[in-house]
Amino acid sequence: MTADARMHLESVSKIYTATLILQLAQQGKLRVGDTVERWLPGLLRYDRGATDAEKRASLARVKDAKVRARLYAIATRVGENPARTFFDMWWIRWAAWQSLVSPPGRIRPAGADRRPARARLRDHPDGTRIDTSDWHSGVAAEGGIVSDARNTATFLTALMRGKLLDRSHVAGMEGDNLWRGGAPSRCAGEAYGWSGGGSGYKTEVWVNDGGTRVAVLLLNGRHLDTAQAAADNDSAYAMSRLYCGA
Repeated sequence: MTADARMHLESVSKIYTATLILQLAQQGKLRVGDTVERWLPGLLRYDRGATDAEKRASLARVKDAKVRARLYAIATRVGENPARTFFDMWWIRWAAWQSLVSPPGRIRPAGADRRPARARLRDHPDGTRIDTSDWHSGVAAEGGIVSDARNTATFLTALMRGKLLDRSHVAGMEGDNLWRGGAPSRCAGEAYGWSGGGSGYKTEVWVNDGGTRVAVLLLNGRHLDTAQAAADNDSAYAMSRLYCGA
């Protein structure tokens, strides 16, 4: 794996999603509390479940065929398994807003059409290594945004320096709405970031309030069963050392 290898950012993608939504809110194109019904009326019916015809009629407003197909699949899956509702509703709302109000594309990671580095699931009981690059538990995100460490760090520093959002919105992200006040670092006060993990990838990011210190750790290997908990502790410790050495 090379230093510029691209990875699925997994749950770190939530920072990108939140930034896109707040950019649109800042421009007055939506309200953060808007519901799916506001943008795609009839797509989801919790009283009796939307019919196939209702779903397709609702999605007729979405011009992008790929996004339209994805939204249809998610709406169908949500109806079959209500336990997935919270996870998938986040993506439905973002995709609906993206399709209908055309957000700015300036935070789209460079080369987003390139495939990520292959992942591997290590320590299988029979000793084999399995390619898990395309294993994703989420029906919507499918591993989230794909980016490399440099581009991810550039995004985080630009965000914290107020280049992507007004500082008032960044301050809101630092509070209970996303980062819940940050995490204490050993060396430089509070650090803001996220951790993500899927079947093949593990991501850790930290950035300070002013965007002058940032660290990104991307891993393309995961363990099975109980071994992963210890590996996650190791990656958190490595992240702390990386951040304090940045």
